[in-house]
Amino acid sequence: MLHESADAIRDAVRTRLLAGRPMDQHYDHPVLMLQHFVWHEGYHHGQIKVALKAAGRPFGDEEIGRVTWSMWMEKDTWAAPREPPAAPTARAKGVSRAVGA
Repeated sequence: MLHESADAIRDAVRTRLLAGRPMDQHYDHPVLMLQHFVWHEGYHHGQIKVALKAAGRPFGDEEIGRVTWSMWMEKDTWAAPREPPAAPTARAKGVSRAVGA
């Protein structure tokens, strides 16, 4: 289920970047949607840690990092075989300028 979700997000962002169009709802630029997802995950990570601490079951960063943040760094372990992404167009290469970076 997570791979299907990731594929849908990738396809939505890729097609909009290549077409130079915004997302259908809420975001002026596809990269802003991805940014929101990353921040939102961090928010819930913090909520879980606070709830566990309040329940008397705190986790240290070293212990919980192995099953949360650290797993994102182990690309070979978690990556499913995928087709290589299409080469970015000149418009897509200018994305950083479009979001004010």
